[in-house]
Amino acid sequence: MHQFEVAGRVYGIPDPDGMLEFIDDRKIRLCDLNLTRRTRIGYTYDFGDEWVHTLKLEEVSQGDSDDIRPLCIAGERSGPPEDVGGAFGYEELLEARSDPNNEQHQDAKEWLGDFDPEYFSVEVANTRLRKKVRRSKVAKRA
Repeated sequence: MHQFEVAGRVYGIPDPDGMLEFIDDRKIRLCDLNLTRRTRIGYTYDFGDEWVHTLKLEEVSQGDSDDIRPLCIAGERSGPPEDVGGAFGYEELLEARSDPNNEQHQDAKEWLGDFDPEYFSVEVANTRLRKKVRRSKVAKRA
């Protein structure tokens, strides 16, 4: 589950139980939202762990309406593993892995493996974005 909030409107995948009300984000394109430079978009991912982000639109350029290309221009650190317990759980996991005296040290090392929390690659981020766009276009054609 996720949601985006833009100008007071909330977008996401509608809840089949009707408990959460969203505008269906699968039917909205960014160009339909009339976003301007420096627009801030709230993004919440995983309602259980509640990862809350603020996205800031740096630039808007005109392109072919079928040419949807999100682009990452910078970033810091790796995304945390799934189901880590939110920001606090992630912090505790990293602390346990770095402290051999912590009773959870071995479990944290095994769970995280060779995970490097400091790693970030713009190229890898953009490769992932391109794959998501391709999957999205294929799904729309089906």
